[in-house]
Amino acid sequence: SGYGRLFLNQRYQGVYQMVGQTTESLLRRKRRMPGDIYNGDTRTIWEDPQAWTKNANFDSKDKDNRDPLIRFLKSLEEAQPGSKKPAGDILRDLQETMHVESFLKSWAIQVIAGSMHQDATHNQKFYWDPSSGKIEPIIWDTFGHGKYYELDEDLDSPLVPTHLALIRFPHLTLEKYQFLYQAIQQLEADKFQENWIGQYKNMIQRDMKSARVVDYGYLTRKPFRPMNYFRWGVNREFGRVLEFVPKRYSQLRSALNRFDGKWAWCAVDTDRAEGRLALSGHVPIEILEMRQNNKPIGYKIHWEIDSDRDVSFVTKRLYPGRGIIPGGAWHSNY
Repeated sequence: SGYGRLFLNQRYQGVYQMVGQTTESLLRRKRRMPGDIYNGDTRTIWEDPQAWTKNANFDSKDKDNRDPLIRFLKSLEEAQPGSKKPAGDILRDLQETMHVESFLKSWAIQVIAGSMHQDATHNQKFYWDPSSGKIEPIIWDTFGHGKYYELDEDLDSPLVPTHLALIRFPHLTLEKYQFLYQAIQQLEADKFQENWIGQYKNMIQRDMKSARVVDYGYLTRKPFRPMNYFRWGVNREFGRVLEFVPKRYSQLRSALNRFDGKWAWCAVDTDRAEGRLALSGHVPIEILEMRQNNKPIGYKIHWEIDSDRDVSFVTKRLYPGRGIIPGGAWHSNY
């Protein structure tokens, strides 16, 4: 969406909000290959492919074709909690039907914004890319930034079937956390709060001050409503965002770096003991083997969310939320 001045017959009508739609025009603007766009806004979208509307079609001769969506929904169904399908088969099917990285990134963006508005029953938008044969998410109607949301340290909400499928795999959860961490660093380096938000606020306020007030836009339900009447609302919204952003970044950084672990030795026999390690928090740990004269002398535990560090000596990566029983080879039972 965006804002612009509206002229009809060379007469200035005021400042209006322009809202885009998930149609073929979106694909053209983003320079993406023509493909299917699916829109889900009911409670039955995850069980019934016919509950989705198609806003764009790859095959104009067969506009009712939903084969990519059917395959995608089936892979999600088989990946939900309680499924008895082997984990390796589940992951393979997900990777064949969905663009996993795009779903992880869109999920992370919702967490950064604190958005719960793209939930399991509405605002689900998918694009099927015929070049890859995979479904990608379209981020849509993301309120967030303090609207209908309270600050907390939950890095996994909102949980919808796509999220429940991905969260089964610890390495995918870690990828999401790493993207979240890197995105926060980039936004802070770019001074997103001071620069982008501040410039956008000044531009809109300038246009609204020069626009005439049209009261009927507030009293009637029209598809286009003059934004100059809602100058106070825009100021309030920008104030909310400017207050929310630094608090959210600080909160997420704290959550991403939180680690808690408990270690205990359990006697196995007279000359051997086994270590048991329980983890909580959002950060995986890495077990590094310590060697002297090419002989193992012990292990060092390290945790860090930043993936750019040299981890050539890591012998095992263990994730929170899984029961871990390291033996002689640091094997985990998840």
